[in-house]
Amino acid sequence: MTRATTNATGAGVEKTASMKPIERRMPSVAYIVARSNPGDVIGCENHLPWRLKTDMKFFRSVTEGHVVIMGRKTFESLGKPLPKRLNIVISRSPGEDAENLLWADSPEMALHLADFFSIIKEKSQIIVIGGAQIYKMFCDQFTKVYLTEVFHRFQCGDAYFNQKFDMREWLVVQEKEYEQSKDDEFPFKISILDRKNKYTRHRKISEFFVGSKSDRLLPHFPVFRSRIERDDMNIEEQIKLPLLVA
Repeated sequence: MTRATTNATGAGVEKTASMKPIERRMPSVAYIVARSNPGDVIGCENHLPWRLKTDMKFFRSVTEGHVVIMGRKTFESLGKPLPKRLNIVISRSPGEDAENLLWADSPEMALHLADFFSIIKEKSQIIVIGGAQIYKMFCDQFTKVYLTEVFHRFQCGDAYFNQKFDMREWLVVQEKEYEQSKDDEFPFKISILDRKNKYTRHRKISEFFVGSKSDRLLPHFPVFRSRIERDDMNIEEQIKLPLLVA
């Protein structure tokens, strides 16, 4: 049986042994990414080199309510935390935490925070939104990708996502093409792909209650406990696919 010390977790958290199961399934990792086809460009001088209003609506429909992970450059390009999402920013020089904004100095720390708060939010996936280096950090863990391909060759690209999806390993579960319009500068396609041989991540619940990492989580422990003690955890449910916007 595991007992968390009051030094690590503070008052009100006495046992992790009473929480069942002690080790449980963690949320899956998904990517959402827009790139050019051809060229695999995802950015130009820290900005998107296209204007696609329809794709932005899709991005919101997928990510709102979830924990999203990004790098500092992506965060700076946004200018502020994305609303209705918990934003976790990976940087070797973390800033100050704020409302809907947490900083992590490593992908391991980012995933630790994302697991904890996804359980609180009862969300079964964590969404990585970029940029290029951040996608590489989680390349061995993501099992789903929301992929937008913009049909235009861009000359200004300086950031790329050149991941190839072998159809022997990936399944296209949904896709739709869009024509150029007044709202969308270029024609594009949105695809949702699932890894065929999915694997799951598990973590011991005690990891959230011990060590220096627990200090930032302490105010949220009561809600976290109530979530993991429920038998009908949404974290175990099948992810529902968002509808592609018309």
